[in-house]
Amino acid sequence: MNSAALRLFIWFSATFMVVTLLLFVTLNAFHSISISVRTESFFAIVMLAAFLIVSVVLSRTINHPVDSINKQLTNFDPQDVNKKVWLENTTQPITRLVENINELSSLVHIEMMRANEFSRQVAHEIRTPLSILRLKIEQAAERIDPELADELQAELSRLTQDVEQMLLIARSERGQLVLHKSNCSLDVLMADVVSDFRLIAQEDGRDIQVTSTSCKANVDETYMRLILQNLLTNAVRHGRGNVRVRIRCGTSEVILLIYNERKAFSPDDHHLGLGNRVVNALVDAHKNMGIYYHDGKTWYAALITFEQTS
Repeated sequence: MNSAALRLFIWFSATFMVVTLLLFVTLNAFHSISISVRTESFFAIVMLAAFLIVSVVLSRTINHPVDSINKQLTNFDPQDVNKKVWLENTTQPITRLVENINELSSLVHIEMMRANEFSRQVAHEIRTPLSILRLKIEQAAERIDPELADELQAELSRLTQDVEQMLLIARSERGQLVLHKSNCSLDVLMADVVSDFRLIAQEDGRDIQVTSTSCKANVDETYMRLILQNLLTNAVRHGRGNVRVRIRCGTSEVILLIYNERKAFSPDDHHLGLGNRVVNALVDAHKNMGIYYHDGKTWYAALITFEQTS
């Protein structure tokens, strides 16, 4: 019996039991009804109640493995090769389903590792030609139109930054990042980073509004600065209106929120999305942080939580 048929049976049993109970109460109201009829009605209600209880227990028993699988898949991390779906004392079809899910997760992990390794190799191979090209442009600066030279240098800087971010992501996902954590004042660090981005925002008639309290977190200050720079770059580049930053100390965690209005999508806005990948990789590397995104129609927000330090 599948779960849909079982639920239908439960609802039918419950409805029939309620009708029988009402009938039993009605019959008891008439003293002319024989005792045997009342007794049969009582036993019918008891039997229906027993059937209902058994059906509920059976339904939970059948659905428990599926619910457990869904719960484990919710926390599924394709980067973690040891993350498997696990159940015990299940039927053969459920066991086979779990095996298939784990086989697929292993294939996903292998393909992601191959893709990450390919990205790392490509980024590593591109880094040297970009450096050579930059030096050649600098050497030929006198023979090139200054405006063209500036544009070429700007594009090379952007490509170089993308390559460095790809290598950083690869190192993080391979567990090769070395963090030097300390109790960092987030409000002071944010004020320092915002001072640079505020100049960029003001050129577009915008501002970055910061509301913060004195909060500390155990982080690597260099990588934390890079996280803030990437989040603010996304907010300034892809948002409109003022960018709002909130830092608040809770009872057990520190909360950092950056949010802004979304800018209308333009076909020219295609980008690799490396900024968020760098942020996610660095947050995961810290082990004591979490990040959550809200990508709405009109607002975009990034919320980082830190474990409270003394």
